[in-house]
Amino acid sequence: MSIDERLKIIFIGIIMGVIFNYFFVDRLLGISVVMYVCIFLSLTIWTIRKEEYRVNKFSWVLLLSIILLCLSFGIYNNEVLNYINMVLIPLLIVSYLCIISYEEMNILNFNFLKNILKKITVGSVTNSYEFTDWTIEHSKEISKKSKNNTIYRGILKGILISCPLLIIIIKLLSSADMVFAYYTSDIYEGVINMNRNIFFIRTLVFLLVSLYTIGFIANFKYEYKENINKKIINIKLWEPITLLTIIFFISIVYGLFTSIQFSYLYGGVKNVLPGGLSHASYARRGFFELIFVTLINFVILMLFMKFSKKDNEKLNKLMDLSYSVLVVFTCNMLVSAAYKMALYEERFGYTRLRLFVESFMALLGLVLVILLLSIWIKKIPLCKSVAVCTLIVYISLNFMNVDKIIAKKNIERYDKDYGIDMGYMASLSCDATEEIEVLLKSQSILVVDGAKKCLKIIDNKTHKGSYWYEYNYYKNKLEKVMKNI
Repeated sequence: MSIDERLKIIFIGIIMGVIFNYFFVDRLLGISVVMYVCIFLSLTIWTIRKEEYRVNKFSWVLLLSIILLCLSFGIYNNEVLNYINMVLIPLLIVSYLCIISYEEMNILNFNFLKNILKKITVGSVTNSYEFTDWTIEHSKEISKKSKNNTIYRGILKGILISCPLLIIIIKLLSSADMVFAYYTSDIYEGVINMNRNIFFIRTLVFLLVSLYTIGFIANFKYEYKENINKKIINIKLWEPITLLTIIFFISIVYGLFTSIQFSYLYGGVKNVLPGGLSHASYARRGFFELIFVTLINFVILMLFMKFSKKDNEKLNKLMDLSYSVLVVFTCNMLVSAAYKMALYEERFGYTRLRLFVESFMALLGLVLVILLLSIWIKKIPLCKSVAVCTLIVYISLNFMNVDKIIAKKNIERYDKDYGIDMGYMASLSCDATEEIEVLLKSQSILVVDGAKKCLKIIDNKTHKGSYWYEYNYYKNKLEKVMKNI
């Protein structure tokens, strides 16, 4: 790596350290997340760019996913999804950079995941140490050369004289222009009023972020090398007759289960469940067992499709048919679980966990459809299709406003005389503000008082930002509602 490339990486590391300090230290997450990630990706791509980038449609899917998930921090406030996004976004960033940087790297396999984790952890730390060592040695060489060099001494004097002058000039310009003052006041006041503890924390964060960024970007300046000496493992393929026998016996049980399901579960409320159970009581039992069986079936299908012998054309078609039958039965399990969840929610109300489970079931349903298509259309890339489908469902979950849906559905249940749990409503984030505000128009004084208390609890636990880059849509919405209460 040339000196110019090293200096460029160090310069970008310093810039990102400064921006991270400005946006995130003692600050709230908002639109600052998408701004920081966009700056980081732009500078990183500019640094590691090659003459020709790998043209890959999947890389555009990852890039769009990164931007959308970052943008969600400026709109929504679901704590669970925000924590997941903090882990997922870095993984997507590394995946994106790997795909556009290394044409020879196989994506969506075990080695790809191993490379991602290596670049995030060991690779970045090792390169940070190597760059630090190089910088110290290079600085010593420069200082020796610059002792008798009047140019370097002149630049140093100019920097020392400029610092106090810039502080005075910025202060005067801020007094002269209110808009300029708005954007510079927090920086100026932060420098003047900073105590020793905050200064130490900011300095430490700056150094850590800068060093890590330098090491992370340096990861992508080295050519990717596949492990040529890796051990070749001979996997014994399974006989199709054995697999067909297994699927046959499993299908008999599933067929019996399906016929019983159609007799009373899908038959409507007129049909009576065994033992005098109500539909709501029945829904509470066996839900997670059905989900577990669905996952078992999915694993069975993946393993059988991967490790079965394919040297007999007639057996291959028979295997494909048996796979399809198992997929259909698995879909029935999933529909049964979804129906149970719907009955359960109708009786006991809506929560985040129940909505997350419903989204997971929707994802499983889509994956099963993709799996069924891939059985008969061999050209379909199963892993990529499932990855894209997973990202679509997860991003949709981020942008559907989970808390607002929960509040809306629970209020609809209240209108049907089911009652409403105001304690749980108060545990939601400010994303539910619009729906809770509807209760203020209720004719019941108790409901109105409960809604006001609920909004006050949400307002008290919601941390509001003071700076423009901490902007969040629903926090701003809550602030406007609370002014009218």
